[in-house]
Amino acid sequence: METRLALSLCLVFAATTAMAVQRPYLRDAGMIEKLREGRTDEARAQVREKWARYLALGDEELWSLPPGPMVYRAMGVNETEGCPSCGTAAYDKGGLWPFKCDIVDAPWQVACPSCGAVFPSNDFAGFYESGLDALGYFIPEQADRSLLVNAARPGADDPLRGWAVDDGTGWVYHDGQRFWFIARYCGHLWIQLTKDAQAMAEDYQRTGEPAVAHAAALLLAAYDDLWESIGRDAALVEFLTRKGVQIGHPEWAGAADAVRRHIESELIAEGARDVMRTRAAGSTRRAPESVTGDWEDLGIGHGLPTRALWP
Repeated sequence: METRLALSLCLVFAATTAMAVQRPYLRDAGMIEKLREGRTDEARAQVREKWARYLALGDEELWSLPPGPMVYRAMGVNETEGCPSCGTAAYDKGGLWPFKCDIVDAPWQVACPSCGAVFPSNDFAGFYESGLDALGYFIPEQADRSLLVNAARPGADDPLRGWAVDDGTGWVYHDGQRFWFIARYCGHLWIQLTKDAQAMAEDYQRTGEPAVAHAAALLLAAYDDLWESIGRDAALVEFLTRKGVQIGHPEWAGAADAVRRHIESELIAEGARDVMRTRAAGSTRRAPESVTGDWEDLGIGHGLPTRALWP
């Protein structure tokens, strides 16, 4: 199983990330054991402190961090106009992608590095929560649009009632310029969660700290050495069992193997299928040139391509 996971991760991450460094999840067992030689109580305490903000969140909060596919994602707020409040000064201060995000302490907000203005002006968290269906997925048409008002100027006759209000599809200024506040936040969120989950898996390999492995696994960190922690984490299996039943997939429930199977089929194999359908690609231009595996039981139906996926 670990070999299949490593092969699938090799394809998915090669196609969907831009990092050219050697993947830590391709380390062999000997390398992993060498990493673990330095495990100490002090090292585990250090990684708990390092990831304290994540570890302070409950399982439900961690589970809820990644939004559903109905929320747009983008790298920038606006390509040319910068900040609605201070204009292109945002670029002078913050570079190409200037708006800052804090997914733990300031969810659903972006902040201008120049003037400090925070966007959007509405309570998107409340709007988002009002649109969650019984399975926990955001359905924009079901959300309460009465919440789409400038929280600082909510009066019905206030001319700024709709200023910088974003329902997830951006806010359009009077001159037609669209500002993607929430999309920028979500774009940042996905990048940060990926990087942080990878780093947590690294710290777990190095220290054996179970709390870090628990958090990373809940974020569906796909590292081959991390999966062994799932079998020992009864609380994680219990939580994901409840979620599987809640969203209509009881077959995912009940044991560590079922949890692993769900992650393989719904995250890794689905990503591999989309790469081979050419529905997904990233900045990394070449996939491994000779990677094959037994994919039939994951529903892919054939071996991986033995040539580069992009010219």
